[in-house]
Amino acid sequence: MKSFKYVSPLLILLLLLSCVDTSTNVTEPDPEPDPDPLPGTEALVYFWFFGGDIPNNVELERIDASFPAGNEAFLTFTSALDGYPETDRKGSMERRNAPTDLNYRPQGNGGREYQEGEMRAVQIRAPFTGPNGENTMIFHAPATGFKDLIFSFAAMDEGAAEALVFDYSITGTENWTNAGLSQPVQTLETDAYRLFILDLSEIEEANDNPNLKIRVRFDGPNLEDDNGTRVTFNNIALDGVSLSDSQPTALRITDINNGEAVFAGEPFSMLVQTVGEDGRPVEVDAETTVFLTLATGSGSLSGTLEGVVPVDESTVRIDGLRYDTAEDGVSIEAASGGLASAVSGTFEVEGQTFSVNLSVNPVGAGTVDGAGSYAAGEQVTIKAIPSAGFAFLIWTEGDDGDVFSTEAEHTFEMPERDLAITASFIGEAEAETIVRWTFDDTLEPAEGNGTAQLAGGTETHSLTLGSGWRITNFPEQFTASATAGAEFMASTAGYDAIQVSFGQRASGTMSRWAEFQYTTDGGTSWQRFGDNGGVLSPHDTVADNLLDFEAIPEAADNPGFGLRIVSVFSPVAFNPEEPDEEFAANTAYHRARTEGTGGGAYSGGGNWRLLDVTITGKPR
Repeated sequence: MKSFKYVSPLLILLLLLSCVDTSTNVTEPDPEPDPDPLPGTEALVYFWFFGGDIPNNVELERIDASFPAGNEAFLTFTSALDGYPETDRKGSMERRNAPTDLNYRPQGNGGREYQEGEMRAVQIRAPFTGPNGENTMIFHAPATGFKDLIFSFAAMDEGAAEALVFDYSITGTENWTNAGLSQPVQTLETDAYRLFILDLSEIEEANDNPNLKIRVRFDGPNLEDDNGTRVTFNNIALDGVSLSDSQPTALRITDINNGEAVFAGEPFSMLVQTVGEDGRPVEVDAETTVFLTLATGSGSLSGTLEGVVPVDESTVRIDGLRYDTAEDGVSIEAASGGLASAVSGTFEVEGQTFSVNLSVNPVGAGTVDGAGSYAAGEQVTIKAIPSAGFAFLIWTEGDDGDVFSTEAEHTFEMPERDLAITASFIGEAEAETIVRWTFDDTLEPAEGNGTAQLAGGTETHSLTLGSGWRITNFPEQFTASATAGAEFMASTAGYDAIQVSFGQRASGTMSRWAEFQYTTDGGTSWQRFGDNGGVLSPHDTVADNLLDFEAIPEAADNPGFGLRIVSVFSPVAFNPEEPDEEFAANTAYHRARTEGTGGGAYSGGGNWRLLDVTITGKPR
């Protein structure tokens, strides 16, 4: 069925009177039919489809009609401003992204059904009057071979004008007139498309006229304002009645796969039309079978290789074609008995791809990366990133949950099938206190179970809540590095992700450097964990420490875990000031007092304070 049928002048008039300003003078048409009708059929004479091929952000002067192929119809624009098109996009005709199905004709766009994503529009921008006159659109539409013409389009105002003004010329010159037009002025709607119909069917001089032009101008207040407003146009058509009985003479291929990519081995479609000698689609009066064969290409064409154009229609879309080879330069021939065959333009068949679809379980537990389409054999990397409080568990595939990978980041070779892969996450347990010492007049833990004791001959100076465990009697200068301090033992059985936190403060003459050691065998042997970076300088300032043992698996779930905090020689060379000489790295203790602030030299009689020593872990 056609999407637009020719309507008699009387019906058009009744339609227009129902929606147009009644103040406009309208001449009642003669209701009697043409006493001597010429043979012919209703036809779309010209169509302007505004698609993505129109350049964006460019001042346009001419747009050719898109239908039929090779026609002589075109639209020109004259700006109200001097110097156009160099007017900084003012008083201009430009592309606009404003699709609509109003007045859309599939016949005028290769038989394609309306697709919003393919359509654009044309806008006329303010100002609408100026030193060069007024913004004007002129449609050059030779009507040779047609009569009873109807000009129509969709348009909307966007704050610029109140009405459109129409006239026409039949002489090929600028001799404009609106004689015989029932509605030379028609009202615009703001921010909504409406259908405009200009009935030329009562103007005999327009019939079969090679010089027909139609002019569109604008009316309303403040047209001279340069305010960025516009009027937008779309789906511009000229319909008429053919002056001859047109018969289909040939086939034409107007579309490959709806403009989408074609992939090797995957089904695609082709749209074929029956057309007359003038290249316009012509309906068939009997079912017409169309056969498809490969015209160019090294592969094989298979699937659905024929289709039928129904009676009183002019198109058939043949679905289910398949081509087995990825290559460029492929074309297809359409043939039907009694009609000239057609060969499509060449197109590319891309390599077959398969999809990787990724999901997360439970929802919100993390994010995934790597979904997409891939060719068989291509290297694919998928990543699972847990959200806070969650840890990656496993990748599974399909409804059966088959294990795909246990690695959060996994690379594999794409198979010849689609994949649906789920990343599963598990909630991480919150860290719990295993043991905590606050040193409130005791070395017994305030929470949990564990022991705290002196190491390397040190002595307790005091135990005070808030001031911590004050330790003194460290080794003399140049002796017993990494042996003296405090030792803490606690079982981590049943816990992972072990961490130890504490505060530490040094007096001015005590070492600024501390080393951290750990045991996993109950204190039989000790391993170096690291040092504090000398952060106990300046003295009498509490440094907060956090030691993370998660990278040491032996520290977890271990009844023999322990930590020592011991004084250590400076790992970097320094000048103690007293004496004023250079001490080499790893040869002497470096006092905590800042250089240049006086005070005594390093002394083992100085002291450290340890505050709020806490060992935590996450339950298994």
